[in-house]
Amino acid sequence: MPYFGRAYSVPYGGSDGVKFDITAEKIEKVWNEKKKLYTISAELADNKDSYLIYLTTGLSGYADLRITFRNRQPISYYGIIGEIK
Repeated sequence: MPYFGRAYSVPYGGSDGVKFDITAEKIEKVWNEKKKLYTISAELADNKDSYLIYLTTGLSGYADLRITFRNRQPISYYGIIGEIK
């Protein structure tokens, strides 16, 4: 995903946006019956950065994804989740 924001510490030559191919250390999923939405959070880390990921989505598919980094400003994305074919 593209990253537009301030990076405090990145590898020489810049960064390729938000990419991670690592396993989450901690994943938590919570269903809010009153609001009819899921909140999923995950903690990830590699040798370059650490990430806290929060995904909130309702039954209609609309979703909000927020990512907090150790070495960059936080960023958020908003859209619709669909089936991968």
